[in-house]
Amino acid sequence: MDNTDGKKSVLRSIRVSSRLAASLEREAREAKISVNSLVSSILERHDEWGKQAERFGFVHISRDLFGQFLDAIDDDDLALMAREFGRSMSTDLIVFWFKEVSLESVLRYLSLLSEYQKLFTLDLTELHGSYVIIAHHAFGEKGSVWFLNFLREAVETNLGVTTSAKHTKTSVRIEIPVRGLERTLTDARAGELPAAALAPLPRTPGRMDSR
Repeated sequence: MDNTDGKKSVLRSIRVSSRLAASLEREAREAKISVNSLVSSILERHDEWGKQAERFGFVHISRDLFGQFLDAIDDDDLALMAREFGRSMSTDLIVFWFKEVSLESVLRYLSLLSEYQKLFTLDLTELHGSYVIIAHHAFGEKGSVWFLNFLREAVETNLGVTTSAKHTKTSVRIEIPVRGLERTLTDARAGELPAAALAPLPRTPGRMDSR
C-alpha cells in the first residue's frame, strides 16, 4: 500500500504485551491519533535518531540541566567547547549517517538535532543568494554563545565556506554564501528535510549583534 505522501508502506504485525498495548492505546487517545500512527512515529524516531544517537554516546538531558551547564562555564571556554563539538562530532556523525558531506547532509544533520534533542528550533531558508540558518532557543546569552559557535563551526568545517553570524539573547543567525557550494537546498529530496526546516524566515525580535 502507498501513503498519501507517496512513500511506500508495508503491513507488519507485531506481538506486544497487554501492558504495552494499553499504554500505547492510552497515549494515542491523549494525542488524538491512531495507535498505528503513534507506533510509526516511534519507529521513525528510532530509525532517524535513536539507533544512531546511542551508537555515538548521546544521552538525554533536560533543558534545565543544559541551562545549568551553560551558566557554569565562562563565555570563552563555552565558545571553545562549542567549536570543538561542532568541528569533530558533526563531521563524524554526518559521514556515518549520510555517507557524504554536502549542503544537504549538513542541513539534515542540524534539522535532526533540532527535531530530536529539542534544545533549539531551526528555520532554514534561501535569501538574497545565501542560505540562512536561524536557531531559536530559551537559554539566554549563554545559549547564544553555545549555538552560534557550534552551528557556525559545523557549517564552516564541513562545507569549507566562511559564514557571517549574528545573534540576540534568544536566537542565532548564520548566513551561508552560495558560491562554492556543490548542492543547494532545492536539491534536497522531497520529504527528507522536516517540514519546519523549509519554513519562511520569521521576524526575529530584538537587535542582532555580530560576533
